[in-house]
Formats: sequence, structure tokens, C-alpha cells
Amino acid sequence: MYKKNAKFPQEFVEAIEDCVVLLETSAKQGSEIEFAFEPFPSLLQQCEQLACKDDFLEEPIRTIHHFACTGGTLVSKCISSMPNTLLMSEVEPHSTINDRKGVFTPTDLIQLLRNASRNTPKNLLTDVFLNGVRTIHEKCIASGLRLVLRDHSHSHYCFKNHRNGRNTLLAILSGAFSTRSILWVRHPIDSYLSLTKNNWLHFPNPCIDEYAVRYKKFLNDHSNCKIFKYEDLVTRPEQTMQEICYELDLPYYQDFLQLFSFFLLSGDSGRTSDKITFRPRLKASDEVSSEIRHSSDLRSLCDNLQYEIRNH
Repeated sequence: MYKKNAKFPQEFVEAIEDCVVLLETSAKQGSEIEFAFEPFPSLLQQCEQLACKDDFLEEPIRTIHHFACTGGTLVSKCISSMPNTLLMSEVEPHSTINDRKGVFTPTDLIQLLRNASRNTPKNLLTDVFLNGVRTIHEKCIASGLRLVLRDHSHSHYCFKNHRNGRNTLLAILSGAFSTRSILWVRHPIDSYLSLTKNNWLHFPNPCIDEYAVRYKKFLNDHSNCKIFKYEDLVTRPEQTMQEICYELDLPYYQDFLQLFSFFLLSGDSGRTSDKITFRPRLKASDEVSSEIRHSSDLRSLCDNLQYEIRNH
């Protein structure tokens, strides 16, 4: 028990108030669908820990990294369904995909600096990003939430020149915060065919060899992250999500399959079903089929990820 009139950090007081609101809201909802929250005692324990300011330094930022057309939105929705989890979708502070002069972006400080009247050094853009993440992270901790950032790796590895030497999202974050991260993959041939269908081959010499080279660079830059597969989520969703939650140190909610489809995330360009099932495999053109058969980079990539090179 806390002593009467004891003085606690403002974050502690705000967290207690949020718990009360959460309980009142839950009581009013009755039979409506309720999103997952941890049991009340666990929330109180988190609030109690806030009495020690050093705990702010221990809570990690979680990150998920994947290529486009690999089911990244699907797994991000599943992660969003876990108790007290706040997921921000498609984060990449130095992305230049929509970097156009004169575009109206009144809430985007980084883009506004890029379009400012004088050139802005890249380290200032990084500082603006990190300060923003730090504020969000601290507010999440104060509210008993866990912050997850979904990387927009396509901006870094599959747009123009991937050999530009800039830091990855994970490298930027790990220099300032404790992090827990995973890699998310799908069979490279399937993701490449989907990219082709969507006209998202945003790099020079758009062929499967070049795609494999960029994919291997991505894997090398995140070599310390555990890999999870789209195919495993489809075939055994509960077990896969339990393993992901364990790796990210997130609480697992067993009924997430009833909730994931309610979340709307940026990048939701494909799947619209509320069921997790395999989608029809795309057929490769004769030209791409020939590239697949003769690509040594693709073969080494698939060997690395333990995928067989099938006929498409």
C-alpha cells in the first residue's frame, strides 16, 4: 500500500487515472466486442513501477522489419491485437519516396525541414525523429502501453539506390533506446511477383537478381533479429503469434483472431478478409520464370531463408 499524501511522479498519477477510465469504459460496453487489455492487477503493477524513474530506461521499443508484399500488414494487425500494444505503421525517418517540393504536409516536421528555405543536415532530421519517438515512448510507458514500430524497409532497400550508406531504422533507434526486434519474411519469389503485379519495382534494373541482392543486404543489416515466416502464420497462427510475442516481450491474447481485422493500418493494400488463409499464388511470366531458374543470388537467398525454389 502507498502512504497517504505520498508524492508520486505525474506519469504515475496519469496511469492510475487511465486505469479507472479503462474500467469504466469496459463496464459500459456490456456485450459489445472488447479489445484486449491486461488484467487490472497487472496494470497496477506497471503503474507502481513508474515510481522509479529508472524504469523508463528499461522498457524497450519493439520493431518489426519486412519487405513489401510479405504479409507485413497482416502480422502487424495481429500484433496490434495484443493487450496494451500501440503499433505505429510504416516508419522510416529518412524515406524519400514522397519527397517532393511544394507538397502540403503541415503536420510532418521532417518533411517541412526538408522543404525549408535552407538545407537541413541529416543529423537534425534524425534528432527530430528520435525526440518525437522519445515523447511517444514515455507517454506509452506512463499509460501501461508497449510501443511497436513497423519499419518501412521498402523505402530503404527497394527504392532507387540502396547503397547510400544511411542508417537503418533499427540502427537509429538502438543508438538511443533499448530495442526488441523481429524480421518478417515470405517466399522471395511470391513477394517479387506481388511487387511486379503492383508495379512497385522502384529500383534500377528491376529483375529478380537485383531484388535478391537487395534482400540479402536487408537480411545482413538485421542479422541479429529472429526471423518469422508468413507461411507459418497462415498454417499455425496461434503458435506463431505466441512465439512472436515471446520474442518481442509482448503479452499474448489467445482470441486475437477475432480482433485483428478491426485494425486499420497504412500499407493495407492487399488482404481484406478477416480470415488468415493462403492467397492464390501468382503465375510468373516466361521471362521471370527464366530469371528464377538462372539466378544464383535468388538461389542463395532462398537457401539462407530455407525456402525451396518452386515452379511458378
